[in-house]
Amino acid sequence: MRMSELLVCIVPVSLLVAGCGKEGPESGAATPQSAPASPATLDGKSGLPETWTMDDGPAPVPLLYFTQLGIKLSASCKKADGTLDCAAFQYVKSGMPTEIAKRELDGRTKPGSKVCIKMNNQVVTGKNSVGATDAFCKFPDGSLITVGTLEQYSLRIVQ
Repeated sequence: MRMSELLVCIVPVSLLVAGCGKEGPESGAATPQSAPASPATLDGKSGLPETWTMDDGPAPVPLLYFTQLGIKLSASCKKADGTLDCAAFQYVKSGMPTEIAKRELDGRTKPGSKVCIKMNNQVVTGKNSVGATDAFCKFPDGSLITVGTLEQYSLRIVQ
């Protein structure tokens, strides 16, 4: 292959590669919606409904699943105007972590469960319609949030 033929093949490919990775109006790519950075920015309207059965009661419990942050929260927290207001949500929204000593994290209990227990709340296990299980923290007003959420957003490990 001669040099001129090689350049005819390489130049168009290099122009395509040079445009890769660019986002925004100039590249024609759609700008992705950014996910909320914390539970405080959640909007009740974005929660997807799910039904779980808790081990402490036979009745199904409606929850909202916020895919952006992987949070499951009681559907009762959602008010008519779409805002969220319940003890579970207010706790994670406040950003005030619960301190757990590093020596207490021995692997026998989930760190989020330890947060729940330290707040004098109850840890309950739930099961969804396909048989998946998850642990939830039950607050005094009856609102639920996953212990994984507490671990991620409300735990401070101290020495």
